[in-house]
Amino acid sequence: MDKPSFGRKLFFWVVLGILSTYFAEVLSGSQPFVFFIEFGYVGIIPLYALHTLVLSALAIRPKRPFSIRTLYLFSNLFGMYEAYITKVL
Repeated sequence: MDKPSFGRKLFFWVVLGILSTYFAEVLSGSQPFVFFIEFGYVGIIPLYALHTLVLSALAIRPKRPFSIRTLYLFSNLFGMYEAYITKVL
């Protein structure tokens, strides 16, 4: 099976970052119009995309077996510092 191209990987991470932003900012009511302001595209969406990219790279490593405990741990870490950033608890 061929590896996905760089463009396909980039598209996946951009969509994942946008979904992460939507679920954290729009659904919580912290910034409901994040996709309609300039700061959303410059500051908020890249912040969520980078957090998602870094934590997923740490959680899913080929050298270590993937478990539900690992996913639970990193999702809790993600939720804790995102709650700190958005100031929504």
